[in-house]
Amino acid sequence: MQRHDPSAHARRRGREAQVVAEVVPDPPLAPVPHLRQKRRTRGTYYVPSETLLEVSQPAELISQPRAVTGTVRAVTGTALPQDIIDELAKLKRRSTPQKMKDLILRLCEVRPMSREELMRYLKRGGTTIDTYTSEMINKELDYLYPMMVHHPRQAYVAKVEV
Repeated sequence: MQRHDPSAHARRRGREAQVVAEVVPDPPLAPVPHLRQKRRTRGTYYVPSETLLEVSQPAELISQPRAVTGTVRAVTGTALPQDIIDELAKLKRRSTPQKMKDLILRLCEVRPMSREELMRYLKRGGTTIDTYTSEMINKELDYLYPMMVHHPRQAYVAKVEV
């Protein structure tokens, strides 16, 4: 494969090539002692290191276990209650936004639901699910990993009323 040399065209024409600017890569970032990097691609994310976990944190930053209601088997095989299954079967292509929000909330009460799971259960696209969840977040829903919104295993959970 032949490489493109912009100055070759200018030399063939009898003109001097103009050098615009040389691109210099940024120096590598210094490692952060309290975070460990996961992946080295576009999906890079960081997790707390052991040194960060040893540091005492204020009580409000420590996440409390979330209550889960409904029929639950195991984490990998959580069964949905029959009334939710019946409502999902009756779900029409054009449902009211309130009905969709209610179903999302009920699904998230059973167990944490990822965006992909909500798409599969509700038979809707990702943009539609994002529209509903963005309106519901911090009001009726919380993130499973609130400190890392773009966590690879992020899911939505229903807010627990105290």
